[in-house]
Amino acid sequence: MKLAKSYCFIFLTLIQNTFGTTFYAHPERNFEQTQQLKATFLLTESLHRIAMAFDSAGTQNRKKIIENLIDDKSITTVLGIGDLSQEEKYSKVRSALSIWPHSYPGSIIDIGDFQKASVSSLGLLQLTFNTTRMAYKLAGLEEPKNVDEVIDNMTFGPHDVYQDNKILDLRSTMKGVCNARKIALDENINAPKEYHWMRWVIKLAPSSVTQMAEMFLGYKKNCETLSSDVMDITNPHFSPLRGNPKAKGQTEGLSVFLVKKVYANNKNIENSPIIRALRALRQTSELSANESEEDAVIHALDVEIKNADLVNLFGLATHNHGLEIYLMKGALELINDQKRAVNLALEMDANINHFYGLLAKHHKARLEIAKNSSPTSLRIKAERPYHYWGGAVVSCELVNRGYETWVASLSSAILGKAYEMMITGSNGESIANKSEDINLHLEGAQTWARFCR
Repeated sequence: MKLAKSYCFIFLTLIQNTFGTTFYAHPERNFEQTQQLKATFLLTESLHRIAMAFDSAGTQNRKKIIENLIDDKSITTVLGIGDLSQEEKYSKVRSALSIWPHSYPGSIIDIGDFQKASVSSLGLLQLTFNTTRMAYKLAGLEEPKNVDEVIDNMTFGPHDVYQDNKILDLRSTMKGVCNARKIALDENINAPKEYHWMRWVIKLAPSSVTQMAEMFLGYKKNCETLSSDVMDITNPHFSPLRGNPKAKGQTEGLSVFLVKKVYANNKNIENSPIIRALRALRQTSELSANESEEDAVIHALDVEIKNADLVNLFGLATHNHGLEIYLMKGALELINDQKRAVNLALEMDANINHFYGLLAKHHKARLEIAKNSSPTSLRIKAERPYHYWGGAVVSCELVNRGYETWVASLSSAILGKAYEMMITGSNGESIANKSEDINLHLEGAQTWARFCR
């Protein structure tokens, strides 16, 4: 789900500063450059972690840390100090450790002289693999064992401590919404936009209107479980790629949820049905324009895929912003073999990009065919058809968590409307230009709620 058109520019400033070129949200025309940027971003995060571990160490331990770093091949490569004397290396590393805590994520090129040369994405990710493990070791932390821990340990991601407690406040007040109790933040025009977004969802959701019987919502379901599940699925957080948290489009929704779905089977990651489907689609050059997106993809796969996995597959390709960063990070931290980890990180990024290209080409072909026929479905003529899959992802997951289909589809549709209100800064009265997007959310939610159980 591409939650907002404004997300198309998440990397824009960074890429223009770094490469002096235009960025496309799904960069089939700029792919190598944007992939290199993502790899640099991940390397910067690991260096930031190393510096934070250094900052938290005592004086004696700091000296030992520097002595270890000046003999580490990855660090000397990053800083371009391989040919210097030990004394000069010590000075360079000490200086870098004072810069790295402040250079993430905005000044991504401030990570060493080596960046002046052309460094491949492969090389950057190999360095990231090594420095990430070094960062955990220096901090005295165990390496993550599952994708939840990978995401929770992001230096600048969805973890509450990095959100100025906004998301934490949001979660803690959901019960008040369920009880229809107003609180001060409801009337505060300066309250975070992501707060109002989620409050709208729960206020308007069917379970918040009255205490309904379980038979209407789903077995052992109530307003509190719905608010908790909606928060878990949408997982609102500031994009780690957005420098200005007050700017529109800084809040991400489904990225974390979708990445967790990809890496759900931690014991056999490459056997994930979504990863296998993306690999199969990489061998496809074109989807049949005579079929809907989902039918064309199913036939291109030529293997059975569950409806829930199919919906999440579409979600991945149509919501790829910060999401690829999380996917690449998951591969690098969950797989202990460097070659396997780096190859999967690069492959996931490339495969999602390829799938997006297939969908974009398919949509254009369907639109051309539709010009000579009538009526035309909303999805075919829509300017932003990706909203359809956003509604489908949320609705499908709610159904599979035990909610009745009408609850799932209505909640998902309201979530889409509330989001459009949030990104436009509207109170609900000025979103006429978003009616197409809102209706796509509704269509996707209603269609797939029936098929995902």
